[in-house]
Amino acid sequence: IQVLMKESKHEHIKKQHTLLRLGAYLFRYKWLLLLAVVLTLASNTFALLGPMLSGYAIDAIQPGMGNVRFQEVFYYAAYMLLFFVSSSIFSYLLSILMIHISRQIAYSMRKDVFNKLTELPIGYFDTHQTGDILSRISYDIDTVNTSLSTDLVQISTSIITVIGALSMMLY
Repeated sequence: IQVLMKESKHEHIKKQHTLLRLGAYLFRYKWLLLLAVVLTLASNTFALLGPMLSGYAIDAIQPGMGNVRFQEVFYYAAYMLLFFVSSSIFSYLLSILMIHISRQIAYSMRKDVFNKLTELPIGYFDTHQTGDILSRISYDIDTVNTSLSTDLVQISTSIITVIGALSMMLY
């Protein structure tokens, strides 16, 4: 049991070390990541305001014949269109920005791995299979690249959407 506990603790420390090293790569682009957070907030805010305006437009339609305030309905519909288009533009800019950041980070990682490989002694390559080394270089870095460009955006967008939707419903 003690051996399993030591292995578990070792794996936990190893994961923390990996996250800290990834954090160092992310920290190089802290201002672009801050811009990404701002774009995410703006995109989700505009996307969440659309349904609220839809409710106002529906409220302008009173029951009965001829009780529709068309000017008010069109007013809210125009703002809905503006907010949804703005949300789409911010979302598109966010995607471009995150792809740029993830490509830069992947490039830095590949460069660092290459520099590390050139420093290793020849004996290392005799004891490790070439396919394993190449797999780590290409597959693992591509996984980080994909995670940064898509998964990170989806997770943050989902969190903001849930919190925003809950806030709108309570309001």
